[in-house]
Amino acid sequence: MPEQQQQPLKQQRLEPDCYPSRASIGDPTNWRDENYQPHEYEAPVLLKKDKPAWADVVNLPSSEVANRLSWGAQGKKTTVGDACELDAARDKFLNPKGKTGIRGRGLLGRWGPNHAADCIVTRFHHGSFEVLLVTKHVADGSAKAFPAGMVDPGATVPQTLRDELTQEAVEDSGAVDRLFGECDMGVVYRGHVDDFRNTDHAWMETVVQHFHATPEIAADLRLGTADVDEIKGSAWYQIDEVTEMYASHYDWLCTVRARLLSMADDKPRQEVRQARAPHERDEDGSDPTARASKASKL
Repeated sequence: MPEQQQQPLKQQRLEPDCYPSRASIGDPTNWRDENYQPHEYEAPVLLKKDKPAWADVVNLPSSEVANRLSWGAQGKKTTVGDACELDAARDKFLNPKGKTGIRGRGLLGRWGPNHAADCIVTRFHHGSFEVLLVTKHVADGSAKAFPAGMVDPGATVPQTLRDELTQEAVEDSGAVDRLFGECDMGVVYRGHVDDFRNTDHAWMETVVQHFHATPEIAADLRLGTADVDEIKGSAWYQIDEVTEMYASHYDWLCTVRARLLSMADDKPRQEVRQARAPHERDEDGSDPTARASKASKL
């Protein structure tokens, strides 16, 4: 039987409408290919003198990017300088997942990794597992997604997770405090994101965190959307009925579904939590195995 050919990454074959078409890539890992002639694009807002606070300056030297956080192989914490090859001619670090056909930052504000945080909230309700999703405005209509957003300079992942959840999916309340304090199931994914905005010099990385609400806490979460410009609304969905989601979100949902089904099979909870992908400590410096005992109630 012939071997199935792997589909190129989104960052090699798709682009936002404002981007030029991606140049021919050839071998994605060969940065020294003399035939590789990528197009250049930076969003006009990034080039203004009064650029947004979240954006880097145009000519930021690589020395100021080298020590920035990056999530390497298997979600290991590293730095851009250690994880990425340097384009010495342009003094810019290169996308660790290879060529994209576009130089510059595109729509992304920072040179190198642009960090995001994705918040997955689940519950057990009327005999089935459910997940809290938002309906996100996209160019061709709408898509189901997890509450998520960019980690602003100076902000932390836990802070961003809470902000995005309360801006996009639920009203801020004591139930949200309890969700984050008692129901943290740990990291689902941490690393590079195959995003259609990615360029050779700027790319998305994310931390995806899972919270499984107890019945009491889930009942006290009040659905509500403050960010109506990006989000149409939020709702609970049976996990098994969700078949398509925005970007890479469905892959992460499948991971969470498998985790919840394992828990439902009455495996010891500590065993389930230790089966997560290995990471030394969470983004906020806390020990996930110690914290997991708080989430002992389903």
